[in-house]
Amino acid sequence: MTSLTRKSFATIVLFLAITCLTTVSHPLHAEVLEVTPIPGNAQVSVPTGSAISVTWRVTRRAAAGIPAVTVRSSSGAFAIGGTPVATNAILLTKVSNSGGQAFPVVTFQETVQVPPSVAFQMAQNPGLVATYSRSFDDGLGAEVGSMRLIPTTNNAGELELRRLDLFFEDRSRVKVLPSGERLVAVADINFDRSGIAAFEWQIADPSSTRGALVFRRLKVFRRSLAGRGRVTLQSPELPTTAQGLHIVRLVATDPEFDFTPPELKYFVVPRKNATTAPAGQNILLEGPPEGAALTTETEFSWQSTPGAAVYQLEIYPVSSERPVPPGQVQPIGGRLLVEPDELSTRPITGIVLPSDKNTTSLMVYSLAHLEVGRPYIWRIKAISGNGTVIGTSPLRRIVAAE
Repeated sequence: MTSLTRKSFATIVLFLAITCLTTVSHPLHAEVLEVTPIPGNAQVSVPTGSAISVTWRVTRRAAAGIPAVTVRSSSGAFAIGGTPVATNAILLTKVSNSGGQAFPVVTFQETVQVPPSVAFQMAQNPGLVATYSRSFDDGLGAEVGSMRLIPTTNNAGELELRRLDLFFEDRSRVKVLPSGERLVAVADINFDRSGIAAFEWQIADPSSTRGALVFRRLKVFRRSLAGRGRVTLQSPELPTTAQGLHIVRLVATDPEFDFTPPELKYFVVPRKNATTAPAGQNILLEGPPEGAALTTETEFSWQSTPGAAVYQLEIYPVSSERPVPPGQVQPIGGRLLVEPDELSTRPITGIVLPSDKNTTSLMVYSLAHLEVGRPYIWRIKAISGNGTVIGTSPLRRIVAAE
């Protein structure tokens, strides 16, 4: 190594040694080390929003020869599931004097209103973490602090679920479909006031609809409802592999419905039975006679309909202002003795049966929908394998008995 090279190498080593010594002995940079929110969690009233209060504790590293710096936060940010959803453009700023401390602390007090839009999204996504964050900077380094927002409601007990309408995607309330076909139910709910409601989609499979009716859960979920209005809820895809009768319903668990929730029925048939058949057939009723008393022993019977995949027995309420006269049988196509809209909505109860059965009695849970002593009308509908109504019986009067 030449003398010039040795001299240059020595100079470089000396320079690095002086630089390291200076860096260790005299810090050149101040910086924010940590931002701590106090408290770490804050409750937010959902879905309307509310004010939260927080103290930000900002810990810095002091710089030699710089006794005071300005610490600032230009804005706050709301996030749900890590996604920013709103900002709070209020500037927080304060001068921090080290006072000879190596790690001085500066605090900021803040009260901020959580926007209703944020609170509503918190209620809609209870499984996602909501936060309010701020970044504090002393001009030489920055750190972020975050507090968790916990959704709460003070008026959940006031929420009222007033009405529930249940139907399939094509607006029908009874379906006959081949095995493996896609099927989804839809619920329209009218509500009043605000809160978070808990729901369950439930289904009874053919194994239970043949005897003691047992519902199992398909989906449990919560939904935020605000003000007064209507909300539409969709079920998960319904099972369509097991052949036979299925009954699906939506149950509210908090708050509960103050009425018996309606039920949807669908019947799964083998694909080979999913054929069309001539429509407009008249179904001849055999029993019970007009005006008979209805109990669990009452047997309904009718003549078979060619091309039917299932039969549906429907029972409708009779308007008290226009009762069906005793002994009158209403023919198909004749003048209805009940209000037309009573038959255009849905039956109050009934049952769906496979095409090889043309007699049945009603179970106790079906009769529970009826008021003792009140008259009703009933009919039979024949439905083909593709879900088309191909036959209808006349209307007959019956009276619910004990």
